[in-house]
Amino acid sequence: MDMISSSGRESIARMIQSSEEKTEDYGTKFLEDSMSLISKSQISDMLKTTQHQLIVLGNGFDLECGLHSRFADFEKARLKIIELSSVAKDTNGESFIQRLRKNGITAWDVILAGDVYRSWSDIESAIQGWMTQLNEDESTPYSVVTDFLNEEDATEMRILHQPNCGVSQWLSEKTEIRVAQFLYCSYFDCRHTGNTMNIWTTAEVAELMLEELHEFERDFAEYLSQEVANNSEYQENALKLLKRIFEILPENYQVDSNHKFSILDFNYTNPFQRVVENSLDNFSVTVVNVHGSLQDENIIFGIDGKEYMTEPDALPFTKTYRLLLLGNEDVSKLVYPESPRTVMGTSTDLIKFYGHSLASSDYSYFQAIFDEIDLYKSNVRLIFLYRPWIKDDGERISEIEARDGMCHKVSQLLTTYGSTMENKDHGKNLMHKLLLEGRLSVRQI
Repeated sequence: MDMISSSGRESIARMIQSSEEKTEDYGTKFLEDSMSLISKSQISDMLKTTQHQLIVLGNGFDLECGLHSRFADFEKARLKIIELSSVAKDTNGESFIQRLRKNGITAWDVILAGDVYRSWSDIESAIQGWMTQLNEDESTPYSVVTDFLNEEDATEMRILHQPNCGVSQWLSEKTEIRVAQFLYCSYFDCRHTGNTMNIWTTAEVAELMLEELHEFERDFAEYLSQEVANNSEYQENALKLLKRIFEILPENYQVDSNHKFSILDFNYTNPFQRVVENSLDNFSVTVVNVHGSLQDENIIFGIDGKEYMTEPDALPFTKTYRLLLLGNEDVSKLVYPESPRTVMGTSTDLIKFYGHSLASSDYSYFQAIFDEIDLYKSNVRLIFLYRPWIKDDGERISEIEARDGMCHKVSQLLTTYGSTMENKDHGKNLMHKLLLEGRLSVRQI
């Protein structure tokens, strides 16, 4: 049974109710309501190890709070620009690609125009597919682009640099050719010396693709900032949902007077600033936007770095490398492994996941966390939360379908993590052990 006092339940109910006072400080109220979970008899017990729980949030959290933060929402309007530019009549001597450039289109939009990408894991797969050596027998797409750029007969590229020429042919070409032509026309002036075109190298093309990605990220940050600004209820919804996540506890779990929790947020938004600012010494909150934030203007898209750290052209596209550039000092505060030598220390005993796809592109984070807490031997409990999500047609999927989907993702995550353990028998038995010990659950929120 969850250890929550009756007064705590009343406070929780008040928190979930829609507020008519928009000026209310929801950050302070969140902490007050969370503190009400602690029974009075525990206040004097200050010598115990401080409890700590980690909450992992993904884009499903922001979607549930009313933001149109799906990657498809952002890209839909950009693909429309490509379609409209292809039929627009030139009025000022601009070429088709110059019109695309003027409207903020990047090489990554050109790549995505040939596919329907629906989630963040898919855009990351696009970066992986273009910038890494997936198959030794096949050239990477960006190296194929380099070859096209260096072909002696560049007539098709020159044509596209002229007004109203080559549009229909461009749209029918394979993606590598379209990207080559896009780069050729975009960087035409800086690549020419006299009447000759300088030779392109794969390293230079990789650098240009990284530049294009940075521009793509800036455009998305602008889009998402506008979404947040236009949603007056987003912060209130986010704090209510976080409160619901916080109060979901395992059986026989009692919230102590000393309690910390960290939020590992894979989103770029940060609606929890007031909660952090009003943290108490014995009841504190740390939030880490691991992929950057709108506030700091440093959001990143990238690929898992585990397999590609030795590929020089792919390295700058890895999350590992780009996290190094971000230099986020708060990452060290995400988990606290239990130590028998620590007196009155902090120990992570609960990790919750909500709204994250658990895609392989983020497995390195989860492996590092599970290693740090020694998941197999520790007493840390894992709770994977789900909610039937809304499809593109506006209807929610069934509860059964949502639960089956989450169980499948959890199984994949823990099986993959188990395969990395030195003791292979422990790895194969990990999920079974967690279930037997009551340390693994999948629950609807």
